[in-house]
Formats: sequence, C-alpha cells, structure tokens
Amino acid sequence: MKTVGELLQNARLQQNLSLAEISRQTRIAQHYLAAIEANDFKALPAATFTKGFLRNYAVSLKLDPQTVLAIFRRDYDQDERGRIIPRALTEPVRAPRHLITPTRISLVISGFLGLLVVGFFARQIIIFTQAPPLTILTPVDNTTSASPVLVKGETSPEASVAVNHEPAVVAPDGTFEKAIDLSPGEHTLVVVASSRSGNQRTLQRVVIILPP
Repeated sequence: MKTVGELLQNARLQQNLSLAEISRQTRIAQHYLAAIEANDFKALPAATFTKGFLRNYAVSLKLDPQTVLAIFRRDYDQDERGRIIPRALTEPVRAPRHLITPTRISLVISGFLGLLVVGFFARQIIIFTQAPPLTILTPVDNTTSASPVLVKGETSPEASVAVNHEPAVVAPDGTFEKAIDLSPGEHTLVVVASSRSGNQRTLQRVVIILPP
C-alpha cells in the first residue's frame, strides 16, 4: 500500500520531471516537495498549508487531487495546533482480546464444574446399568484345600459380594475375602457381585476339600 509521498514521487519520475521543475510549476519550495515525497510531514507547515501543497502537486502531475488527499488523510491527522501527526497516534489503543477477565475466569470454572458433574452422573449411570467387575484371586480353579477355604477377590467398592449365599465384606478399595467351611469332597464355590441396581456378575471355582 503506497503512501502519499511514494505515489507523488513515482508519478513525477514516470514523467521525467525534477523537483526543481515541479517547484517552478507549483511555486512550492523544493525542500517542501522533497519532504512530501519522503513523508516527512514534520518538516512542513500546518496541515492546512500542507493539504494545499498536496493538491497543487497532484494537479501538476495530472493526478486526482481528491485521491491524493484521501491517501494523506488515511495515514495522517492533525492535533489541536494543526500539526500533522501519524493517524496511529490519534486512534485509541484497543485492549487485547485475550486478556483474562473475571467473566472468563467464571466461565472456565463453571465449565470445569460442569464437566465434573457430568462425569459424576456418567459414572453413576455406568454403575447403575452395568454389572460390577469381579475377580477371584484365591482359590484357583480345581485346587485342593483344607477347610475352611479362604476366598479372596476384587470388585467395585460400591458392589456387594456373596460367596455361596454368605455375604462378604467389601473394603473401600474393592477387595473382599470370605472364609467358607466345607466338608471333605468336591465343592463349587459361587461368588456373586451385585450392583446397587441389582445387576450381577457371577464366577465359580471348584475346590476339593481334603479330609482332616
């Protein structure tokens, strides 16, 4: 995007005209013309006179003076004393859009809390609709043992566990154990983990109890 000085200088050079020739045509001092082409408006008189210089300079180069003045006004303004200053110095500084504000902090916190609530209810739905996990650690299947047999395993902390219809205590970490008295011979241990909604998961282990 050309400045007003670049526009005038390019037009003058294309027409093979010197600053001295333009000065004679317009009766504008040559050092003022050089300042205009260099966009050095601090070296020029007040804005009213400078706009007159620009208009006459444009006419001498057969350019539209209104276009030249519009480009000048795009880039420059004037202060209370009529001095020319870059327009960027007169425009208010806009606050960055990425500043952290109390409203944005509240929105972030609300969103985070919302995710926690959604996650909690999603977990409750899973607990309610699915059978709890169940793992039997001991005894292994088809093993021999003396009575009582100690049944150990893991499940969900919210689940309840029964071994051969006898309730076992589930610890806060989901582990459980239950000692079962059995007579000599082959027995099937049935371990059932139940959720609060009644969904169940069942595992079995066959043990052979040795006589005392």
